[in-house]
Amino acid sequence: MSTLNLVAVDIGHTSTTLAPVIAGDVQDVLRPADQTLSTLVQAVQAALDTLPESAPRPVVIASVNDPVLASLRSALEDQLGEGVYVIGEDLPASIATNLDPEAVPGMDRLLGGLAAWHTMQQACIVVDAGTCVTVDFVDGEGTFHGGAIAPGLRMQLNAMHTGTTTLP
Repeated sequence: MSTLNLVAVDIGHTSTTLAPVIAGDVQDVLRPADQTLSTLVQAVQAALDTLPESAPRPVVIASVNDPVLASLRSALEDQLGEGVYVIGEDLPASIATNLDPEAVPGMDRLLGGLAAWHTMQQACIVVDAGTCVTVDFVDGEGTFHGGAIAPGLRMQLNAMHTGTTTLP
């Protein structure tokens, strides 16, 4: 059984999700109302407060939003005194890839593929419907092959609204 205690943070394009992880088990997921720096720092602090008082209590961040990541990482390192680690910079995304050399998948897609593989232990298609809709393939060996990306629902509705004269 794992004794890992940390706060996991997922910074997306339009929202952030985080959760305390106690002994390897994800606890209550928090979705801050906005991505302002003060709101995110308070949410991370609240999640840290739920962890046992043992050290270390790292904050592990996965992000596809570099500006929010940079601000949050800096603020957390300055204010909390806990280790802050970014997947893809400080920690690897532990999934093999079979992609064209110029392809750079978002961390969300790689981690979604990794989570699906660990859950299914077989080839799978991973669909994530957020700001964008992604459909990715992980083969039977757990290798990420990429896939397709399209606008999410809000982007589609906004494009229909602004790009047509007769649709509301």
